[in-house]
Amino acid sequence: MVSQQKSETERLTRPRHCQAIRHRKLDVTKLQSDDIQEQLQRRLAEELPPVDSSSPSGNAEGTWIRTKDVTVKVASEVLRYGTTKHKDWFDDQDAEARALLDLMHSTGMDQ
Repeated sequence: MVSQQKSETERLTRPRHCQAIRHRKLDVTKLQSDDIQEQLQRRLAEELPPVDSSSPSGNAEGTWIRTKDVTVKVASEVLRYGTTKHKDWFDDQDAEARALLDLMHSTGMDQ
């Protein structure tokens, strides 16, 4: 009974390897525009808290976390997330490839 509970718990808590973690990427190509660069700089200057160099560095980790969170939030609002399209491995319209595929299918080589 205990081993069944343990194996069930392990099964539920074990990470699933078949599901890929999707990381969204910012559309940094927009940074080529001077207007977008200025907008990002302005928003970061507005949103980031001022740095107090006179305070002890006892809470440096908290400051870094807040800085990271604000930076990610502002960058995602200004730059937005990019979209990618999957490219085909080969062009279906290519006559030579199409002829070879037709030959393969007609001779039964695809089974």
